[in-house]
Amino acid sequence: MRDTIAAFEESASIADSGADDVIRGRDSAFRRAMAYLFEVCLDSERAKAGSGWAEFRERVIGLVRRNGWAFHNYIDATTEASLHSSVDGWDSWTSACRRRSSVQFVMDEFDGAALLYAGDYDVELLREADEELRERAHRVSPLPDDLLPPGIPETHWWWLSPGNP
Repeated sequence: MRDTIAAFEESASIADSGADDVIRGRDSAFRRAMAYLFEVCLDSERAKAGSGWAEFRERVIGLVRRNGWAFHNYIDATTEASLHSSVDGWDSWTSACRRRSSVQFVMDEFDGAALLYAGDYDVELLREADEELRERAHRVSPLPDDLLPPGIPETHWWWLSPGNP
């Protein structure tokens, strides 16, 4: 959880710095934070059992809100990854799925709908990502069990759709 918070804070600090190449640095740190968040949320039952979950949740909500444009850009990149999800077989598919699941975890666990920076536009980007994943699923063979992250919720259908029409 510590790494997640640190990466989100780094993203916000870069955005506030006014340094050259702010967007790339901010978005890179935000992307790292979302990867850490994915791992934390996979093990969310254990994490939620700890006394620090409520504080972690509130800090993440505040930092994602503070990083609004970075979250929007992450959603946009998720849609782009979905467009290319069947290009390199399992590598591109799992990359797109990890991104899509990270966004879904924010939506489900961290009041994500209230954090969407571009509102309806972000919602439309997520719909487009889902459509692209559905459209391309038949081009990817079913994922072997070792590529399916343990603890992934059944509602994250994109992990289970490869090879299924």
